[in-house]
Amino acid sequence: MHTQIQRKAQLLFLLQKEFYSYGRFYIHRHYNGWTISGSQKKNSTPSRIKGSIFINMISRLSIYIIVAYIILLFISVISACWFMIHGEWLLGEVTISIMGDGMRTLTSNILIFSSLIPLSLFVTLDGLRISYSIFIQSDRSMNYNEKKTTCNTHGVLEDIGLVSHILSDKTGTLTLNKMKLKGVQLPGSDTPMLIEENADPLHHNMCMVSILTMLLCHSVCIVNGEYIGTSQEEVCALQYFKSTQMELLSNQNDRMIMSLNGRKVCAKILGVLPFSPAIARMSVIVLVDGKIFLLTKGSDEVVPNDSAVKIGGEYRTLAMAGAELSIEDIKRTAVHCKENPNREDPDDNLPESIDRVIELFERNSEQNESDMAENMECSGSEPISLPIDFILECEKLSKYTGTLYLEDALQPEVEQTVKSIRNKGINLWMVTGDRKESAVSCGLLSGMPRSSKAISGKEICSLTGNDSETLKEESLIIFRCSPEEKKKIAHMLRVAGNIVLSVGDGENDIGMIEEADIGVCVCGVESNRPSLSADLSIPSFSALRRLVLYHGPVALNRLRNVFLFFIFKSVCVAVCQCIYGGIVGASGSMAPSSLFLLFFNAMLTSPLSVEMGLFRRECLNKSIMDSFLRGVLYGVASFIVVYSLFGSIDVMGASGELGSHSVVSCFFSLCLFISTVIYFIFSAESFVIYSFLALFVSAVFFIIIVGVDIGFEVFASPALYMCAMYMTMCGLLVERTACLLRRKQAPYQELTAIDSEPVV
Repeated sequence: MHTQIQRKAQLLFLLQKEFYSYGRFYIHRHYNGWTISGSQKKNSTPSRIKGSIFINMISRLSIYIIVAYIILLFISVISACWFMIHGEWLLGEVTISIMGDGMRTLTSNILIFSSLIPLSLFVTLDGLRISYSIFIQSDRSMNYNEKKTTCNTHGVLEDIGLVSHILSDKTGTLTLNKMKLKGVQLPGSDTPMLIEENADPLHHNMCMVSILTMLLCHSVCIVNGEYIGTSQEEVCALQYFKSTQMELLSNQNDRMIMSLNGRKVCAKILGVLPFSPAIARMSVIVLVDGKIFLLTKGSDEVVPNDSAVKIGGEYRTLAMAGAELSIEDIKRTAVHCKENPNREDPDDNLPESIDRVIELFERNSEQNESDMAENMECSGSEPISLPIDFILECEKLSKYTGTLYLEDALQPEVEQTVKSIRNKGINLWMVTGDRKESAVSCGLLSGMPRSSKAISGKEICSLTGNDSETLKEESLIIFRCSPEEKKKIAHMLRVAGNIVLSVGDGENDIGMIEEADIGVCVCGVESNRPSLSADLSIPSFSALRRLVLYHGPVALNRLRNVFLFFIFKSVCVAVCQCIYGGIVGASGSMAPSSLFLLFFNAMLTSPLSVEMGLFRRECLNKSIMDSFLRGVLYGVASFIVVYSLFGSIDVMGASGELGSHSVVSCFFSLCLFISTVIYFIFSAESFVIYSFLALFVSAVFFIIIVGVDIGFEVFASPALYMCAMYMTMCGLLVERTACLLRRKQAPYQELTAIDSEPVV
């Protein structure tokens, strides 16, 4: 097509809007013309810094743990000072320095209660999340076309299990960016003529005007025999007609060459009304076989199609209209254009163009078919460019010639993926820049319910208040949505308290991907920029099912149980130490051995945490209150067991001998270790080989730590094994007590959000 015609048409038919965005630049209309006002990035808001929602929950809870830690230190120091002043000393009065002894006690208690500080917890969770990213990238069931899932960050993987809304792009995400021609609706017919139901090619029943509309009215180029264009609707239609011997051979400048059932036909382009979103159609005026035709194709909202059959949105539609123009029609239309006072350019070359059209028409009318084709191919005359307002006036003469029915070619297993996600209770919204008919057709084809509401991006962004009923829709189809509106929709959902996952494949989805809590990119051919902005990149939309239904919930559940395990360990040790401190006058003496306390989180229980976080298939759904309660019960039980064996701890044994603190601390360490092991066993619904391996490694660590601290000969003492049996029975009693209390609390709703997450 002539570049001057296209440039003028683009400027003329974008007047319905004052502001348009094209890629990186904004074109703004002033009263004195059009200007490019700058880059889109220049005025865009900076991307927010994402953080793990799950880790934020834990961080808020950790604040209370640190507050409890500080309170315990304060109480311990005050108690130690009080006991030192008012206590009776066996060796007589001693000199006490409140400041010096108080600081000594404070330093001792900082180490004693150090297990409450969640430093090792965050290190463990971060290591586990790195492992989850490796698991996801190694999951072969998510591969497609030899492409793997990649994790750009491991900080939000567990948040996938918390997702409440998924915003999905359409073209390239749900679809393959390809179309399928399904059939055609002809004037006067009550039912559409579908390709699958008819053995004859479609053009056998189509009129010449509708055939020419398909072959000539489009913006497709031919490169090495292949049809290349931005509109896949036009490409797939040309590909189908090519397979039925109705082929477009050449498309250069103002001439197109066709092959109609083996007969070579040349068409001269006289005028073009290029497609734009503002007018939603394209029209051309062509000279073919000595006849002039007006051909129009576009949305059924603007192309007259009164006799078309409504099919309920199953397919995308392209309406066609046209007419054969006589010389009288052309002259009469030219007169109307000249008389129109609202013409955009009254001084254009309309009379000259009309004269050249008439001259060309008369010259071709006097020639036979072969001479006509040769004359049009070899003609070296300048292209004819009929003004756009003339073409608009000619459109009033066109009549409906048919409707094409097309269907999006979906990504593999899209329908199953959409239904599985919806069955899990996650709200799925489709967000696209396409028109309403295309969006609804793709939504229904993808498995979204027929009751899904369709709304434009501008309408949903104009909603006020987070309590809008539209934001509560389970399935929503959003059409004509710009990149800025996509980003705003994600922001609106997040502000309303929802956890949003956005999935897209193009540069127009980058804002939505960055704004969402979790951004996912479908690897495509459009650009690599979305994958750089996304948290994860998946090879196809079907991989989202595995990601949302398995990896996200499993990662969340495992990390959650590791956190609950930490709560239990910390409370158990702290309670036992607090009771012990009360007995010994808050002297700063440790109940368990110093090495045991030093390596309790870092080494002794780390194999159990790793098993919970990586290899455990299922865990019992326990709450924070349940872990806290069991920690208290186990801490009390550990002290009672040791106290019942030694009597007045650290002062006098049952037979009157002075008790050895090293032996007492060994028994305390044993009771606390057994408490941890029993909790580990009773928190699992099933075991794997790694469960027994973790128990064995932890037991080896315990033997080494106690042996190095006290001496390995302690394991030859029968009293140690009696204490182990005693503590095991008390642990079983604690589990039974916790089970009864848990049953009483079952009717009540959990108070924290982390306790209410589903388990996979």
